[in-house]
Amino acid sequence: MQPASAPRAPLSQAQRARGRRLAISSHPAGMTFRMVFTQHLPTLALVALGASELQVGLQGAFVYAFIALQLPTLGAVGRVSKRRILVSAHVFAVAAATPLLFYAALAERGGSGAIAVALASFGFTAAGICVGDTVWFPLLRAYVEADRVGRFFGALRTGWHLALIGFFSFSQCASLRSSRWPGGWASRARR
Repeated sequence: MQPASAPRAPLSQAQRARGRRLAISSHPAGMTFRMVFTQHLPTLALVALGASELQVGLQGAFVYAFIALQLPTLGAVGRVSKRRILVSAHVFAVAAATPLLFYAALAERGGSGAIAVALASFGFTAAGICVGDTVWFPLLRAYVEADRVGRFFGALRTGWHLALIGFFSFSQCASLRSSRWPGGWASRARR
């Protein structure tokens, strides 16, 4: 067993401010990634590939089942820096999601192989997300003073909600525009 790492000196005010800015600015993208790969979109993707109810249910359970990975990750926190765990987990999750960039090819191929690739990709992505979530709050304590916690989370949620408003506004504009084009996806959906 390796010895625990020595505690680091407290961060300076400038380092804490930078950490808060980075957390707030990256939160909309991180939450979007998490929602896209763990909520309803995977269900629709798997159903479109012809997955059974069991396979769809399995995908829905991934994010909850892989919470168990947080226990060994907590054990590693004393030996590996929290930042390294967080970044490594997110890089792993993004790499695991990469096969889904070729979803059109998977859908064209179809069959159990396509479903297996999609399920594996969703599963490994969920595992990376769960491991990364383990160190988020402990890492946060180094950057946010106790009297700023409410303001910090207010800024996080505001950024996330602005990202959602932007996404839905863009989607509505794109939907209206494409319905005017012959063969646009919205015009096909109305047929």
